[in-house]
Amino acid sequence: MVSRCSAAPDTAAVQARPAGRRPPVRRRFRLTSPGGAAYRFGSNRAILTGIFPDAPGKPPGEPVDQPQRPVPAGNERMGRMAEMRGRRKRGTATRWLLAAGLCALTALAACSPRVDIRGNAAEQEDIVRIRQGVTSAADVRSALGPPSTVSAFDNKIWYYISKREETVAFMAPEVKNQQVIELQFDDKQVVKRIRTYGLNDARKVDRVSRTTKAEGDEPGIFRSMIDMIVRRRAVTGRSRGSYGL
Repeated sequence: MVSRCSAAPDTAAVQARPAGRRPPVRRRFRLTSPGGAAYRFGSNRAILTGIFPDAPGKPPGEPVDQPQRPVPAGNERMGRMAEMRGRRKRGTATRWLLAAGLCALTALAACSPRVDIRGNAAEQEDIVRIRQGVTSAADVRSALGPPSTVSAFDNKIWYYISKREETVAFMAPEVKNQQVIELQFDDKQVVKRIRTYGLNDARKVDRVSRTTKAEGDEPGIFRSMIDMIVRRRAVTGRSRGSYGL
């Protein structure tokens, strides 16, 4: 870059200056850039006196590609902080979604019924294999297992009892299916009769709220206190004897 400096006295200032003072000097700088642009700097402003040459391969009036300026360190730090905030927000949203999904799965698991099968549940295939007048008691025990109960008045009648219950959350269990198989044997321990009862055949039994008073004296307050002291002494003496005291 070429720099030229010229100093010229101001005639009006020279004529109006008081005696004994130096005339003011107005300085001008003319700078020429390597691309062919000439600048003239005055005391307060810069006036463009040259013309920028057109970029090669670009028609007149088209914008010229400018080189990218490096990003200052402060802007880079702010960009990193913004990126970290974005990642943190995405991570928080992901955690909230996972928590909501777990809550939904827990609610579904709590609402799904729990199935319990109680008793001796006999398969239909095993029941079909039992025939009247053919199958013996030993074969029945081998196929269905031991009976759930035997009749109190006739030991030749066997009962196989099973039921299926469903429990939802903290509610009381509900019986969905119940099956009772009654097998009656003859004197030769051969199946004489087969009966099957379902849930529709069951009858609801109303319990009596009345209670029967047990015979005997009811202990009073002093009697209860004396019994408690005696029991405590007996327990203390037994523990000391076990430790050899």
